[in-house]
Amino acid sequence: MTRCTHSEAAELHTQAAYAHIAADHESRAGDPESAQELSKVADGYSVLAARLSRDIMQEATPPSMPKLHLGSLEQQDGKSG
Repeated sequence: MTRCTHSEAAELHTQAAYAHIAADHESRAGDPESAQELSKVADGYSVLAARLSRDIMQEATPPSMPKLHLGSLEQQDGKSG
């Protein structure tokens, strides 16, 4: 991925937040149909932001570093738990 993925993820999160704010405004203004549509837009941005964030996180994890669980660490130390 490119170096700008963090900023792209942040922008998607921001767009989701603005869509939620707009949906709230429309709901309070008495336009539930517009509020529902804006909620769908917010959900779409949120899903994209979450996917991108997950991709960034997975790329940051070195493949040679296994994920250890607390039980694995205790077994290595000779402790039981």
